[in-house]
Amino acid sequence: MDLAEVIVQGDWVRKPDSDAAVVFVHGILSSGETCWKHQNGSYWPELLKQTDAANGWGIYVYSYQTGFFSGTYSLNDVVDDLKERFLNLDHLAKHRRIVFVCHSMGGIVARKFLVERVNDLLDRNIEVGFFLVASPSMGSDYANWLAPLAKLLGHTQADALRFTQQNSWLNGLDKEFRNLKESGRLQLVGKELIEDKFVLLPGLLRKQVVEPFAGARNFGEPYKVPGSDHFSIAKPADAQAVQHRLLLAFLEKFAPRPLSSTDTQDQPTDASNTSKQIFISYRHTKPDEDLALELEKALVADGQQVFVDRRMLLGTDWATEIDRRLRAADIFIVLLSADSIRSDMVRQEIMLAHQLRQLGKLRILPVRIRFTGALPYDLGGYLNPLQYAVWTGEHATSDVVASIKQAIRQNTNLPQAGHIADEPDGADQIRKLHAITEECGAPLPQVDPRLLELALEKGAMRLDSQFYLRRQADQNIERFLSRTGTTVIVKGARQMGKSSLLVRAAVQAKNQGKRVCSIDFQAIDEARLATLDNLLLYLTIRMARDLKTPRKPSDYWDDNLGSKDCATDFIEDAVLADQDSEVILFLDEADRVFQYGYRNDFFGLLRSWTTRRAYKPDWERFSLVIAHSTDPVLWIDDITQSPFNVGDAVNLEDFSRAQLLELSQRYGLNLAGNEINELHALIGGQPYLSRQALYEIVTKGWDSFRENAPRSNGPFGDHLRRLVSVISQREALRTAVLQILQDKPCDDEAAFQRLVAAGVVKGETRHDARLRCHLYEAYFRQHL
Repeated sequence: MDLAEVIVQGDWVRKPDSDAAVVFVHGILSSGETCWKHQNGSYWPELLKQTDAANGWGIYVYSYQTGFFSGTYSLNDVVDDLKERFLNLDHLAKHRRIVFVCHSMGGIVARKFLVERVNDLLDRNIEVGFFLVASPSMGSDYANWLAPLAKLLGHTQADALRFTQQNSWLNGLDKEFRNLKESGRLQLVGKELIEDKFVLLPGLLRKQVVEPFAGARNFGEPYKVPGSDHFSIAKPADAQAVQHRLLLAFLEKFAPRPLSSTDTQDQPTDASNTSKQIFISYRHTKPDEDLALELEKALVADGQQVFVDRRMLLGTDWATEIDRRLRAADIFIVLLSADSIRSDMVRQEIMLAHQLRQLGKLRILPVRIRFTGALPYDLGGYLNPLQYAVWTGEHATSDVVASIKQAIRQNTNLPQAGHIADEPDGADQIRKLHAITEECGAPLPQVDPRLLELALEKGAMRLDSQFYLRRQADQNIERFLSRTGTTVIVKGARQMGKSSLLVRAAVQAKNQGKRVCSIDFQAIDEARLATLDNLLLYLTIRMARDLKTPRKPSDYWDDNLGSKDCATDFIEDAVLADQDSEVILFLDEADRVFQYGYRNDFFGLLRSWTTRRAYKPDWERFSLVIAHSTDPVLWIDDITQSPFNVGDAVNLEDFSRAQLLELSQRYGLNLAGNEINELHALIGGQPYLSRQALYEIVTKGWDSFRENAPRSNGPFGDHLRRLVSVISQREALRTAVLQILQDKPCDDEAAFQRLVAAGVVKGETRHDARLRCHLYEAYFRQHL
């Protein structure tokens, strides 16, 4: 170990010829040279450079001041320096994929950097990998042993590593990093290696510097490197060393093929600079697939680099490759038909493309296929402002191809005008959407509140859907909202019917003369959620617009008071100004706020609004309905300072066999008892899957459904592919699912809660977690 002072510096061992770079970060009392060098002279960054499997990766070694005499040069100072090198000096941030290889305290440095600079990474659409080598999340007894000397020398870095429950700096970082990782805001995966042997320390005798429980908290099951101690684990002797081979495997999984400036992705390229990387998103059905292949053929002949997923095998590598190709694309062509707008997978691709477009990294070119009605509510938010092309049949193929080619070559728009900002779809357009979905029993993966509002409020369409099955939750929320001044907490996994339940409750409240404002947090832009001030201003503006208040939030906003007081005053003076009316605020998907650092303040504010009813009579006319999927206990520090333990609870449950039989009869089916039992066992009564299954049985028959149900091109294929994509790109989720498939307890509480919220697993605790249904179990065994 080199105890000398190290000049702060960063060196490229190999400058990248791709979108990917490896960044080596050493530990305490070490350097960018000594940390990674074996006694035989083998130097890990150089070893990586010489390995063919790492071709295309840039290799960067970061060194920072951490000798015995570094004094007050703190970890925060190190992070500030790393930020400057990342953003300004060495321009690491220009690469889309960064893998940190961190030894010991280097992992803390990198995690602190990530937590502090996450918005910089999100703005640049950077994906991050962590390859942690004996890196403590909870401190080290070794630092405790060094504490007296560190105190004498004023060594602040060693003090920050102390293993103690009172180490608030390190404990806070650990919590912030885990919250960021589990929130899914950032593309983040990792692998942890832990040491095997003890080292001899005075007073400690045989002691591991970083014990397994402290160095294996973040990325599922760790790997103990045989024969290694805390120092030798970062010094592979040669290319066959297990830690080096594990790093290569991690790089291959993280970015199977880094995209270089000369990467043609196996497609013909044009010698000019006009060649673009194009991703075509479509559903594998007719005529969508035929048009996708025609577009691919024409664009390749035009010198473009085109990706379609028709030749790819499913599984983890498939999911990673889809995500990689989309993030590398310049143009995103999406084919929108009556089938594709109901595809979970197409929706996920559109959502990611929208995020990339907001960052200025991607153009979206929509093509409507024999459908010009309103897009579903969530898709419309992404695509309505964009100009598009329309395909009406085979005779229109050449025109659509020509329009797409011209839009790409000349950077022009497609011929059909999109919506102007805030322009709503008309009733006729919504009826067209209703005709191809709800009217024929074809479910949307996410409810469109406009369909229900038209159907329920004014009879603009048939009264409600014959395919909506009322459950106990419907009766409960109606009973609770019949009272004044109430708080209702609605909990249910994804696609359990929360949004549909809330829309029906809101319409009923309106029909009873109550004033209603409904806000879906999934539809709120990232910028509105960035800070508590932004969010509260957005919420109050929405309330002012929907409730038509006599005064506006700007009348109350005062930076000297703070946004919480301003929002409260606005509700009290403007929203509740009419003494004869009751107001209900519906907040759907509120757990999206859990990932933000201000979550305690936000939910504490909602709690204060409920308690004001006790001493402010006007607030007795204010009711609050909050819907969420994730258990708030995992995120909120003090649950008693939130509304989640005071509200009336409404829990959404799966359909029973009897309810599934009743629903099948509404579809006009006469299924036998054994068929209902088989169907219920397959899908577990999950509401969305139930409706999808019954629609497929009506249109294609029981035998066809039974044969194709578990297949990737079957009736649930898009839904299952989306789940595999989400799970496989988050190692903690994948590890948790694999543990459950092996009948083992789920080790990671955060991963368990996320899987419950996604509707993938169920169980009272992570110890009795199980897959939601036989369909998921069979598919995940094959593809995870």
